[in-house]
Formats: sequence, C-alpha cells, structure tokens
Amino acid sequence: MLYQFVIYSYSACLIVSIVCIMLMARQKPSEPQQTAFCATIFISISVLGYWFLVQADNLQTAVMSQKVIYIGATQSYFLMLKFYMNYCHLRMKKWAQYTFSIINTAIMGLALTCDKHKLFYKDVSFETHNGITSIAKVYGIGHSLYLITMIFYVVWMFVITIMLMGKKKTRKGHKDTLMLFAAISLPTVTYIMEKVQNYSFYLVPYGIFIAEITILYLVYEIGIYDFNDTAREFAYDTLDDGVLTIDDMYRFKGCNNKARELFPCLSTVVLDDSIGSVDDTLFDVIVNHTIMDIPVGKRVYQPEVKKIEYKGKLKGYVIWFYDVTAERDRTKILHNYQKDLEHEVSIKTAKLQEVQEKVIIGFANVIESRDIVTGGHIKRTSTYVNILIDGLIKDGIYTNMLTPSYISHIRLAAPLHDIGKMSVPDSILNKNGKFTLEEFEIMKKHTTMGAQIIDESLSGLEDLEYYHLARELALYHHEKWNGTGYPEGLAGEEIPLCARIMAVVDVFDALVSARPYKPSFPVQTVFKIIENERGKQFDPVLVDCFLKIRPQIEKKVIELKNEK
Repeated sequence: MLYQFVIYSYSACLIVSIVCIMLMARQKPSEPQQTAFCATIFISISVLGYWFLVQADNLQTAVMSQKVIYIGATQSYFLMLKFYMNYCHLRMKKWAQYTFSIINTAIMGLALTCDKHKLFYKDVSFETHNGITSIAKVYGIGHSLYLITMIFYVVWMFVITIMLMGKKKTRKGHKDTLMLFAAISLPTVTYIMEKVQNYSFYLVPYGIFIAEITILYLVYEIGIYDFNDTAREFAYDTLDDGVLTIDDMYRFKGCNNKARELFPCLSTVVLDDSIGSVDDTLFDVIVNHTIMDIPVGKRVYQPEVKKIEYKGKLKGYVIWFYDVTAERDRTKILHNYQKDLEHEVSIKTAKLQEVQEKVIIGFANVIESRDIVTGGHIKRTSTYVNILIDGLIKDGIYTNMLTPSYISHIRLAAPLHDIGKMSVPDSILNKNGKFTLEEFEIMKKHTTMGAQIIDESLSGLEDLEYYHLARELALYHHEKWNGTGYPEGLAGEEIPLCARIMAVVDVFDALVSARPYKPSFPVQTVFKIIENERGKQFDPVLVDCFLKIRPQIEKKVIELKNEK
C-alpha cells in the first residue's frame, strides 16, 4: 500500500516537473528565465532518478538510479542559487561561477563513477522496507563535499535574504522574496529531515514538488521573469519608428510592428532569409547606407543603419526607420515662411526704391527749378546714360564692372550728378553770358559741394553701393581722360566708370542744347567733337560705343526736342 502511494506520488512529481519545463520554456527569453529553465531540467532529472530508484529490483539498477539523481542534484542547486541572485538583482562574480561549475562537475564525476572507487561511497547495499527499495550507503569524502556544497548554497541564499530583509526598501517585495527562498530551500530541508528521521522512503521529491509549484506561482502570478525585458519588448513593438535587425550576412533576424507596416513583405519573411531576396529598397538601404524618404500614408520615414558589434567584431545591423514627418513639416513651414518673407521684403524694397526714386527726382527738380539756363538737362542726360549703358552691355564692354546692381544704381543716381549746383549762387548759375575766371572757379565747386550734399543726405543708407556711386557721379563727372579735368585732376581709369560715362553724355547734351550764351550745335558737329576728344577728354572705349549707337542717340534727341 505504501509502495503504491510512493510510486504514484513520485509519478505525479515527475509529471509536474515535465510540465514545469514546458511552462518555463514559454516565458520571456531573459537571463533569469533561462537560468530557471535549466534548473527545472536538472530538477526533473533528479525526480526521474527517484522514480527509477523506488522501482529498482537489484543493486545495479538502484546505483544507476542514484547516479541519475546526482546528475540533476549537483547542478540544480547551483542554478537555483544563480536564479535567486538574479531575482534579487545581484550578480555572481565570474570567478565564483567558474569555481562552482568546476566543483559541481567534479562532484558529478565522482557520483557517476561511485561504483568504481571508494571516494564517493565507501560501501553500498541493496535494501527493501515496506516494499520500497533503497540503498544503504557508507559515505566517502566525495559525498561529504557534495553535502558541504549544497548546504553552502542554501546558507548563501539565507544570507542574501537576511540582507534584503534588513533594507527598508527593496526592489522586490519581502513576502515574494521569502516565498522564493523557502521554495528553493525546501528540497534541502526535506533531504535533512529524511536523514534525521530515517524514513523508509525519500522525502526530497515531495520537497521538489512543492518548490516547483511555488516557483510556478511566482512566475505566472507575480512576474518573476525579467519585467524590464518585457517592458523593452512592449516598447519595441509599440514604437512609432520602424526597427529591423539583420546579421552580418544580411539575414533577417527580426523587426517590430511598425517595420512590417512600412514594408509589408516583412510579414512573410522567415528567420534567416536573405534581405536581398525580400525587398530591393531595404537591401539598398542596408548595403549602400542610402538615405531616402519613405512615405507611408501621411507620414514620412528616413532610415539609419547602426552597426551591432561585440568585442570589436561586427555581428549585424539595426536599421532604424525614424519618423521625420514633424521635421519635414517644420522644414516646409520654414521654407514657406522664408518665401513669404522674401516676397514681403521684395515688395517693401520696391516701395522703398520707389520712394527713393521720387526723392531723387525731387532733388533733380529742385536743381532744375533754380538752373533756368540748363533746363531739362538732368532728364536728358539720364536718358542718354541709359542708352549708352545698353550699348555697352550689348557689345560686352566693361562687363566685369557693369553688374545688374551697378547698372541699376547708376541709372538711379544719374539725376543727382549736378546736385552740387544747389550751392551755387543764382547770379552765377543763371548768368546769360560766359563766366569770368572767378565765377568759373565758384561754378567748379558744384562737384565737391555735390559730394558733400550726398555725404550728408545719403551716407546713412543701407545700400552703400548706391551711396558711393552717387557720390562719384557728383564729384568726378568733370574729370578728363588726360588728367586736365577737375576737381582732382584724375586721369584714365583712375576716374570711376560711372563718372566717365556721365562725362560723355553731359558734354553731348550741353553741345546739342541751346543756351542763352550760345545756340545749339548740329548733332553731326557734336558727334565730330566727341570723336575728336577720344582719348583726350573722354574714355576712348566709351566714345567708340557712343559713336556706334549714334542712330539711337539722334532719334532720342529729336524726341526730346519735340516734347518741349
């Protein structure tokens, strides 16, 4: 009757052990889970040994069953200690792991060869009590080492438990820690009870049975597995970014849900499939590190390849598909804002330029209202300047200097070339006859006075190019190519180009226009005078161009006379 109870109960313990192996295997693949899984396998081996032992009918079978028990027992205690330390967030030193692994392996070797020497068992005999077989043993030094090691593991766990209980705050609850320690220690307690009370059957399988049930409870109800690992997996699968992992041979190793959404083909990929056979875009991103935008619906993703290295060796890659939608939207908004701003600035600039032109024309009108002798001169010279500049551009002359901004500025500043006449007395400015030497000296000062007026009125402009060009026009338009002009006697290309251009058209208009002190010269005569002054008073290159555009100039002269 007792035998049947024992054999059935041991069978139940063995079944529970196998179930524990399967349930442990289904847990999250963390370090604590792997350790517990290995420990469960070795515990099941011990239970299997006890199941065979109670059914043995001879000494040889009984010794063989005992060997199976020690295969499991020598490793399971160490693995449970390691599992307990992981659970308590403690780390066993590597040297300790190696040392205990060597000791456990040595003990297991002694146990497996116990019938070949006297180190583990000095003597063994086959016994039967109440129909239950067992082995009567006289222990040797090897078995004593096994007991010392087993008790050491339990004491070590007990010390850890006491240390954790002494802390006010622990990462694990006190109740859960005590339950786990009791479960792991129970097989040792039952083993000691078995030796002290000298039962006719083995108590250890029952201790293992209760321990495994307790551990399973902790695993499924409290979460003894690595919660951080589960949290990482949850975060991995719920990321807004796509993540794909491959090994160094470009073989598929895994991806999250977002990566499958970006690349539906990944849903059918099998582990270790070559990425090159899955999707050309993915392969291009991984191998060539191609950066591209991947639109998915209203979202935009951009890949980044990161290497996975271990101890200096390449193991694979993580391809991270970042959601750059917000960044693209910000860029688009910024671009649109910049375009709108540029448009608004251009409108305001145009308005400012319009105001500026009106001010300049106002200046010119003030000058002409005082200079009744040269009425219309400013308008006509500005017209001739425009025609001459067009001719220079057409023939490709002085193109290095005649930039679009330079041309715009000279056209705008031309009306101010005689602004210095505002400082000349009316008696001289409007004299009907020729100037005396003294009067001429006063009139010559209109160049320097013009530069001074421009300094005082335009030097604060942001457009410094316009300011400098207007000043040069006012100051140097009476300089001559041969250096005999005024106010500084500059010669050749020392004279600014804008002033050389103004010199030609200024003299031309003065000659073709009637003045109180002289009649107008025929256009043919004026062009002859301009040609004769080539290289003397005027820049020869400008004269050649002026003569070339003679038809346009003559036509404009007639138009301007008809407007009077």
